[in-house]
Amino acid sequence: MRAMRMPLDLVWMDRDGLVTDVRARVPPCAADPCAIFDGGGTASRYVLELKEGASEIGQLRVGDRLKLAPRR
Repeated sequence: MRAMRMPLDLVWMDRDGLVTDVRARVPPCAADPCAIFDGGGTASRYVLELKEGASEIGQLRVGDRLKLAPRR
């Protein structure tokens, strides 16, 4: 992402919350054009952006299922 100043962990999921790809510590965009990440191809419907290292702490892996709940 162009405006980001820190690395992020990116977690792609399909419509059922199944993790299709995980990329840890993706660096911020350094020059135009920015890199494009497809993250699991056409099966992916959502991407979750996490603080750098969070996917490793949570031990997220392809094939895991995530359930995202609304914030209360």
